Amino acid sequence: MKKFLSLLLVLLMVVSLVACGSEKEPAKTPEKTDTPEKFTPETIPAEKVNPRDVVVDYMYEMANIKWTPAEDIDSTQVHSSLYYKKGETYYGIMYVTGSRTLTDADEFREQLDENGVYTGPANAQSGFGNHCSSAIRLAYDQVSTSVKFGYTGEMIPMKNKGMLPLGNYKHENAYQTSYGIFDANPDKNVFIEGYALLQKGDAILTCWPKANDPNSAETGHARMILSVDIVKTAAGKINPHKSTVTTIEQTSSFDKQAKDGINTTWYVEHVYTFNDLLEDKYIPLTIEAFNETPETTEFSVKSVNTAKNVTSGHLRGVIRSTYLPIKSVTAEVLDANGDVVVSQTIKNPPQDPTVFQFNNAKADEGFTTLEAGSYQYTITVNTTYGSAKVHQIDFTVE
Repeated sequence: MKKFLSLLLVLLMVVSLVACGSEKEPAKTPEKTDTPEKFTPETIPAEKVNPRDVVVDYMYEMANIKWTPAEDIDSTQVHSSLYYKKGETYYGIMYVTGSRTLTDADEFREQLDENGVYTGPANAQSGFGNHCSSAIRLAYDQVSTSVKFGYTGEMIPMKNKGMLPLGNYKHENAYQTSYGIFDANPDKNVFIEGYALLQKGDAILTCWPKANDPNSAETGHARMILSVDIVKTAAGKINPHKSTVTTIEQTSSFDKQAKDGINTTWYVEHVYTFNDLLEDKYIPLTIEAFNETPETTEFSVKSVNTAKNVTSGHLRGVIRSTYLPIKSVTAEVLDANGDVVVSQTIKNPPQDPTVFQFNNAKADEGFTTLEAGSYQYTITVNTTYGSAKVHQIDFTVE
């Protein structure tokens, strides 16, 4: 009996195993979904990054803006010849010393009407413009987030405003002016060797002390380098009387050597010998961005508009850059033919240039008045070195 029961149990197990092995689950059909593939943000490759070219190009851009005053602008309290006459044509952003000295190219153009007439405040204290050091700062802002100086005295290396010494001259904390730095370096060859290290985009600075405080900078002048020509003696030493720098600079007086006789306070392609620089106590400077190895810039997006709310009337999202400063962001809607229907560009505030936030900004009217049809919404980041599309979705208006 026990053998029979054991045999019966074995037979039942075999039947059970055969049944399990013979049943096949039907293949699952993928569920249909309307969710589009996630868009991969474009990048800006490192090989496109040449900061020296960018800063010099930006100085030229600021120097070549053509404009005409709507009324006389008397700035003779700054310099005896600094007087802009109504109706005359000038080139280059206006020279000012007041509260708006960090006026960049775009902001100055905003003060011009369709005929190029300047309609902003008409004086050096409240007018839109810049001066020698702030113009250089604005150019450096195109490639760097670490440059913070606002006037010549803050360009001294020990101020820690982003300017670095070129060469081996002493520049300890006690030296608040270029005059003080020269006094601390009796061997002037250290400056000649520093001038020889200058490259396109670097700067030279002179600033002198206040009459009642020799350790505090009163004012000065700064120039940006375009090129350097080094001439050596037969003994192989740098000849400071024949070696030269070519510069571009914003100044407080009109350039009597300007090409084609144009009216401008921008001295473009002026040449100075190393000995000229020594006599005026110029120190050679550079910025960290010129010494960094460029990186490929990647972008990430978060909480941006979706197909459901792109026509809500508000722009949403946060965009981050891994390297390059974000200058502005452009939101666009394209129709089924790929034509731009509406486009809105928003400048990025300077507080944190590698992060852009829409902050629920009000969208242009075109975003909310789209006709029925199929569209595409894109977000493009604009940098000094080019643009990158970072977001793209398709949506339909019924």
